[in-house]
Amino acid sequence: MPDRPAARPLPRQAEQSYRNAGRRAALAHPEPGPSGWDAGTIGRIIDERRIGVAFQPVLDIAHDQIVGFEALARGPEGPLHRPAALFAAARSIGRAGELDWAIRALAFRTLMAADLHPTVSLFVNVAPDSLIESCPDDLLPDIWEAETRLRVFVDIDGRSALRHPRAVLESVRRARAAGWGVSLDDIGYSATSMAFLPVLEPDVVRLDHRLLTAGIALGEATLTAALGEAERSGATLVIGNIEDSGGTAEARSVGAEYQQGWFHGREMTELPSLPDPVAAIPMLPNRETSGLCPWDLLQEAGARMMLGIPREAAGNTARQLLGELLRLPQRPVVALVLPHGYSTPADVAAMKRVLLADTPLALVMGADVDHHDDWRARTAHVPADHALADQGCIVAMSGTVTMAVAFRHSSGGPAGRWDLATTQNPTVVRRVMRELMHHADRLAGGVVANLEAAVSM
Repeated sequence: MPDRPAARPLPRQAEQSYRNAGRRAALAHPEPGPSGWDAGTIGRIIDERRIGVAFQPVLDIAHDQIVGFEALARGPEGPLHRPAALFAAARSIGRAGELDWAIRALAFRTLMAADLHPTVSLFVNVAPDSLIESCPDDLLPDIWEAETRLRVFVDIDGRSALRHPRAVLESVRRARAAGWGVSLDDIGYSATSMAFLPVLEPDVVRLDHRLLTAGIALGEATLTAALGEAERSGATLVIGNIEDSGGTAEARSVGAEYQQGWFHGREMTELPSLPDPVAAIPMLPNRETSGLCPWDLLQEAGARMMLGIPREAAGNTARQLLGELLRLPQRPVVALVLPHGYSTPADVAAMKRVLLADTPLALVMGADVDHHDDWRARTAHVPADHALADQGCIVAMSGTVTMAVAFRHSSGGPAGRWDLATTQNPTVVRRVMRELMHHADRLAGGVVANLEAAVSM
């Protein structure tokens, strides 16, 4: 059973314009499907749900037990049987998102019918197209039932994070609200994708054994990032593509007690009876949030405080910090909170625009932030009576840097002065980002706000 209370997915109206824009983009620039298959044939396969799912086991090496499965898409026999060809064909007619939903629902139905122990986990891949596509009405009952019965990890690969960062962030927030786990896969093929680790805080980090043994620097950086995340957050490592006993030993040498690959079992279309797992693949405990604002949190954490700073000096500090972020070889994920009535100096505003234009993912909160909203930036309107309205904040997180700066108008001193608080403590910076996500979820358009609106309808 899920470790957290279940909740229904967002209503179909939620952010429909954003998803429709993504669908229109896919239709405007279709990818060619496999030769010999016309749009009508591919459409009928999707309409009639002539699809299949295979399951590859995930082993608990310490107890020599199957404790989970990864669901793998399969098309009808023929040229579209393999997932790459199947999704290319669906994408050529703008229906890859619907196909992904249908495969996911079939995987859920199959696992529920197998009646395995509720601690057996299911990893379901979330393709980029379904991140911007609503669940079809006929599949919603399966999705809702799965939320209450199954132990699911939503598996998002690093390429999806790079192509659809805002949609990935919101999918992760919905998965958390539903009580599901989050797995981040394929981070090893781009240095930028590693920046998502401290922000998404996945329960599971999945690594490809072939990358780790290829002898290339990116593989070494990937392993370092994954081990660092496991140490800081308690995330579980799963190593895939294990093909021999040497591979399983190498995976164990980096602390991966959960493994998958042909050496541990090939894919299957029928799920076997299993003994009850001794221990389930861990989900991280609830990340408790208190609703604190950045200034209060940094003050509570004992961050460095600078009080009563003249506006010009405070602006210079902002320039120095933003300039350092712009010089980083790997751009960080950024969160900005812009207080009501704050007039940003022109040079600082220019640096902010450059940073937002080049960050892999941004959260921007404030009174007038709609113009920042795009495929890479999640915005949230902060009303005048909100606790964040009088505070500002800059947060930056990546595999190599963590920084949080909070500022506010000084009280009890001369007009035009500011208080600053700053920290580079990774634990504190993570908590600041987590609290900002907490607020964004509850503001208009956020995951929690939409769920509460759906319940009240």
